[in-house]
Amino acid sequence: RAAAQRLAPVLASQMFDLVLTSPMQRALQTCELAGFITGALTTSDLSEWNYGEYEGVTTDAIRRGHPGWSLFFDGCPGGETIEEVTARADRIVARVQATNGPVIAFSHGHFLRVLAARWVGAPAILGANLVLTPLALLVILAGFLSLLAGLAGFTAGSVLLNHAGALVLWGMDVLIPPGLTL
Repeated sequence: RAAAQRLAPVLASQMFDLVLTSPMQRALQTCELAGFITGALTTSDLSEWNYGEYEGVTTDAIRRGHPGWSLFFDGCPGGETIEEVTARADRIVARVQATNGPVIAFSHGHFLRVLAARWVGAPAILGANLVLTPLALLVILAGFLSLLAGLAGFTAGSVLLNHAGALVLWGMDVLIPPGLTL
């Protein structure tokens, strides 16, 4: 909550042509705390991956019964397939690309990993190789991923956010390319 509240003054001077949020409680709360709930459009396309029978079950618990299990490769019984999640991500990509200016989107970890992969034209399965760090900010601009660590001193981010075609994702997680350390 505190990180989302610190985001508000950082982005207060930014103009977004479109504000999107998942309808799920955590994303809506983050959107509100960051100061973007007014005018935000809710879309189920930004919802977290539907885990089906695995909803609320930890990865460790799943792997006790299914050694080596991976969401991206094995899916979830009764949940969404990677193809279904990819279709939602592709709709978000198309929506953002049809917007003439910056977009901010509030979403969730596994979905953001798929969205980032699709944004750069890669198969959704690439998301399995992206590492997440809670409560940070991701800017996707013209096919590049830029991480702005922490919530202070976003001078580089201020420049990036002003360019048309920027997609700013703020969720409970952020993507970090493998090998990058904070």
